Amino acid sequence: MFTQVILRYVFNNPFLGIEETSILLGVWIYFVGMALSVRRRESIHGGILTLVTRNATVIRAVRLTGSVICLAAVFIFGWMAIEYVLFAFKVGKLSLYLGWPKSIWSLSMATGFCAAFIYFMFQVHAEYLDLKNNNKV
Repeated sequence: MFTQVILRYVFNNPFLGIEETSILLGVWIYFVGMALSVRRRESIHGGILTLVTRNATVIRAVRLTGSVICLAAVFIFGWMAIEYVLFAFKVGKLSLYLGWPKSIWSLSMATGFCAAFIYFMFQVHAEYLDLKNNNKV
């Protein structure tokens, strides 16, 4: 946007596609960031469970259950995102100024959800093994 202001008011030659490219960059960063936060286990979660119980097995089981629910939600949203991307490809709508396929914007959503699904699968597997191995005492 800073570049757009300089181009418009200093050089009197605005780049009309800046709004499209900034939104495109934003959605790609958002959805890739979502997957990265799952990979790093930095997603938002509450800490009230440790106030309710100190039983490590219960804590592990609840965390595993939460991860399975997140895995299912990401699967559903990812599936819907893939269907929307396929629809956008089929329709073939182009962006207003640059003439780029609108499906590029939608593809960011499908990519983010698919990557998050993969990382949640690894997380569920690791939490399951942690729960299973720590119950063998």
